[in-house]
Amino acid sequence: MKALAVLSSQERLYEQSRQQFEQIVERLCCEEIHSMSHSQIERELEKMGRELMRKLFEEHLRSRGPGRIGKPVTGADAVERPCMRLHERDLETIFGTVAVERAGYYSKEKSPSLHPLDADLNLPEQKYSLELCRRVAEEAAKTSFDETFESISKNTGGHVPKRQIEELVRDAARDFDAFYKMRHEQVVERKDTGSILVMSVDGKGVVMRTSDLREQTRKAAQARKHKMGARLSKGEKKNAKRMATVAAVYTVAPFIREPEDLICENNAERCEAMRPRPEKKRVWASLKKNSAAGHRRSICRGQLPGSFASKELGRPGRRQ
Repeated sequence: MKALAVLSSQERLYEQSRQQFEQIVERLCCEEIHSMSHSQIERELEKMGRELMRKLFEEHLRSRGPGRIGKPVTGADAVERPCMRLHERDLETIFGTVAVERAGYYSKEKSPSLHPLDADLNLPEQKYSLELCRRVAEEAAKTSFDETFESISKNTGGHVPKRQIEELVRDAARDFDAFYKMRHEQVVERKDTGSILVMSVDGKGVVMRTSDLREQTRKAAQARKHKMGARLSKGEKKNAKRMATVAAVYTVAPFIREPEDLICENNAERCEAMRPRPEKKRVWASLKKNSAAGHRRSICRGQLPGSFASKELGRPGRRQ
């Protein structure tokens, strides 16, 4: 009897999702679908599936409640907020827009309301979910903003206008240095890494708008005379780039080979299987900051310069 009551409660929580699922099944059984090709059915099912995921997500958030505390809430400003009222906000997700109901605690003074559920769910301040923001940033790093807009609209149920895409990409890099500085401080020293320490520092030229070039390069670019109106002709690409400082540090075990390894029939496959992988690899690249002797010295000492952005890469380094 208790199990039936629990099941009945779950059915009530996800009633709209169950109805949506039944509609999908009915749709797949109708004559119109049976006359479609497999690609048409695939697109139709994806569209209906996103709506099902959206309703499941929304009903799950609703099942967690509005986040009532039952006592006054005090914020970081030391103001006690004894009053409570329900607020609803929209959250744009990869499935579409979902509504989130939250309990907002406020005081009669002019203080912003606090929503404990926002912290519990780690909801962002803006309308767009963190997963949708991540996909926007990844797409924008590969393509233009226009192509990012088309990709997000085509491959997700979320809607992000182009101007908001530009703002989200800027926000994604706002705490870049602080994030990687925190990662450096949390690095745990390992004693089982390879005995070879590999360090590399280089520069990479990136074509920029004239307004974004460094001052000296910008003056030279403005004094340049263009032969063509639409693009730079041969020899005009000078003073059009901004140099990014790039550094890499990793450890790797020695790769020792015997003469037999070089003359065996399956040498290439065997070498790839035996080759040690780089460990704890870090790469820094900064287009905004100038390179400095202090950064080079810190790299040579084996220290990691916190002012450079870093990311771990899984690609193997050069052969030893």
